[in-house]
Amino acid sequence: TAVGDGLVLTLTDLSEIKIVQQALDKAEQNQAAILSAVPDLMIRVDRHGLILGCHAPVGNGALRAGTPVVGRQLADVLPADLVALAMGEVDKALATGETQYIQHSADLPSGIRHYEARIVASGKDEAVAIIRNITSQKRAEQTLVESQDRLSAMARFSPVGLFQCNMKSQAIYVNDRWAAMAGMSVAEALGDGWKSAVH
Repeated sequence: TAVGDGLVLTLTDLSEIKIVQQALDKAEQNQAAILSAVPDLMIRVDRHGLILGCHAPVGNGALRAGTPVVGRQLADVLPADLVALAMGEVDKALATGETQYIQHSADLPSGIRHYEARIVASGKDEAVAIIRNITSQKRAEQTLVESQDRLSAMARFSPVGLFQCNMKSQAIYVNDRWAAMAGMSVAEALGDGWKSAVH
């Protein structure tokens, strides 16, 4: 800078700023790596339903990966009933500071899909929803229930007397055939009652 007949130079040491920028870049790279490993859909919204940020991995199914949603309203990308439910939980999360939970099923062209969402406040007027596809878990639970029902029906109608005791030798299950053979009702045989039928 010229001042009168002289010249004034101002020197600024940028090394500290450069170190801070490098640390910030490294932190952003770490955050991006962590996010890329997370299979869950994450949506950051304000209290009015405006989508502020989104991480939509391939295979989550709730939103197609790459669907542009930032800057749009939740109502533009999700069904109205789900938006009402989600925004009610966003309000609770913002009011209480506690994690809120939602389970929701959606009938999609690929079939029924089940989701679980956890919603946490991430600022005074915004929240993050972490949405996990729990379809496989729900199917496994349903398969287990169906298997238990089949096993129960087989035991109940078996021509063979069946009973099961716990570690204290108390009957926790007897089928109708066992009770008939013992000359008592199923209710009478439970607990220690079965012992009176043994001679």
